[in-house]
Amino acid sequence: MQAKTENKPKLVVEVCRFKEAKAASKHADELVVNLEFASREEAKKIFRFAGEKRKKAVAKLPRIASDDEIEKLLDFLKKERIATIAVSNIAELHAAQNGFSFRIYADLGMNVFNSRTLELLKENKVRRALLSPELSLKEIEKLSKRASELEINVELEVLVHGEIEAMVSRQCIIKSYSGKLACSDCRKRRFFIKDEKGFVFPVRADSRCINHIYNLKELCMLPYINEILKAGVKNLRLNMSFKDDGYIKNVVRTYAVAHRKSRKELQRMNKNLEKMSSLGFTKAHYFRGVA
Repeated sequence: MQAKTENKPKLVVEVCRFKEAKAASKHADELVVNLEFASREEAKKIFRFAGEKRKKAVAKLPRIASDDEIEKLLDFLKKERIATIAVSNIAELHAAQNGFSFRIYADLGMNVFNSRTLELLKENKVRRALLSPELSLKEIEKLSKRASELEINVELEVLVHGEIEAMVSRQCIIKSYSGKLACSDCRKRRFFIKDEKGFVFPVRADSRCINHIYNLKELCMLPYINEILKAGVKNLRLNMSFKDDGYIKNVVRTYAVAHRKSRKELQRMNKNLEKMSSLGFTKAHYFRGVA
């Protein structure tokens, strides 16, 4: 039987719609609002709801953004009195340090893969970093240990559940394939791309028509939560964007008690969640690394 740990993790739930935030709120410790897909009005509703529920709200900035877009977005967040942002590129990190007083986290777009990156983030007063999903569990453990040895006081966070974004493109794949007359089709139906091996990957266009390509299966590391916690990571990201209410409630509630469960119990809970998933589960690179 896998030994259980009493180290309670922090559940960081990513959402882009108000109903997702509401479904996650009971057991989530923090709500990350994905501003690539959340409209300004939707974001405001989530921020205010988080305040009412006394939940920490983090604004996740886009991976692709012009100078003008970044400045306008930071001004909007300052006006909304948002204290914490998750930056997705160097430009956003630089802009957030000039004339603003945000608490800054590093999101997936920063590609945090090694201790040198963590040192640079520390120098730029970044408080927390979401690690690259291409790291294996052994590499995460090694990186956590190295950061501790170097006294890099940047909190580590990993994605443990939800859809994994594989690529982002400013070129609209949907329009390129379907033509200009089909420009709004992405709002009405789903699109996929197929690789040479026959694997298909979902494509979503955000509010600025930037395309996001996802892994076909969603990540689920529920049976291995205790190993992740022992590796030195206490912040667990659950990507619940585009999920229905019932699924979100079950997933977040399950992860909230996972650290108290045995491996056998976690495997049973994992099977129950997989029955609810329309995509099926993968462990991604956690055990096989990047070939």
